[in-house]
Amino acid sequence: MAKQRKTSKKVGKVASKVLKSKRSGKKAKTVAGSALSQRAPKKKKIAKQRKTSKKVGKVASKVLKNKRAGKKAKTAAGSASSQRAPKKKRK
Repeated sequence: MAKQRKTSKKVGKVASKVLKSKRSGKKAKTVAGSALSQRAPKKKKIAKQRKTSKKVGKVASKVLKNKRAGKKAKTAAGSASSQRAPKKKRK
């Protein structure tokens, strides 16, 4: 089974700032929301591991490639992108 990855506290704070910012674009906010939703819960409950969807993965890729995207947006995009479910192997 693959290692379960979660968004770190530091990246969670950055993602929160991106969501609150009026200057952040729609794609940056989509990726930041995905990264923030994958934070570990504060309480020590066993939570279902969330993965980045295929759609958000594509958006994260576009944010990372965009020269005009800010550092915070790219940080959130990197976190969301790294938490993608692995591709299924064809037989």
